[in-house]
Amino acid sequence: MRTSKFGRGQRYTEELEDESTDEHGSSRDREHRQRHAIRGRAPLDMEREAYGICSRMSPAQRRYLLLEQGVGAGVVNFAINAAIAWVAFRGMTTVPLWGQQSIAGDTIGTTFLLPFITTLIASRLVRGHVRSGRIAGLAWDSSPLGRWMPRGLARRGAVFGLACVVLVGLPAPRALAAAGVAQMSFGRFVVFKALFAAVLAALVTPIIARAALADGRPSGASSR
Repeated sequence: MRTSKFGRGQRYTEELEDESTDEHGSSRDREHRQRHAIRGRAPLDMEREAYGICSRMSPAQRRYLLLEQGVGAGVVNFAINAAIAWVAFRGMTTVPLWGQQSIAGDTIGTTFLLPFITTLIASRLVRGHVRSGRIAGLAWDSSPLGRWMPRGLARRGAVFGLACVVLVGLPAPRALAAAGVAQMSFGRFVVFKALFAAVLAALVTPIIARAALADGRPSGASSR
């Protein structure tokens, strides 16, 4: 049975249309892929690079450092330093800004001793939490902090203590003097010392704990 010229012509026309559709479809597909390749270009791997904006720290690690080590340390040091001030200065009706037993002397001493003692105690606790699996460790990678951080806790505590003396302890009495404070009543000084120590502890303890999270982990090790 022969196929009519009309039937052959119709099939030829349909084939040409199919080829044209395939060509246009392929062209559109290529353009679509190119647009998406430009728009959806993989972002910089900010999470894994040391220079990245996004920290490799997990939400659990942030909560651990900010709440448990930060807020918790602030509360504990408020109570401890209020008790220390009560015992050390209870025989005085007023506490002078300068002198042997004074606001300045106590403030400078606190800014060294608090980070030093916190490093000795909190670092061991954090290391124990890492070993027990309560919190994951977190390496420094290529961060400059990891390179200069002393491994020994006494040396590390001394570094933190001296840094706090320079940055906080020495300027604080001068700031009080500039504000017109020459002395404080005993009760006011107790509150001042407790608040000062609480704020200092809340700021430095997460940094100290962060350093302890990296202890025992090789540089570049992943926290996940």
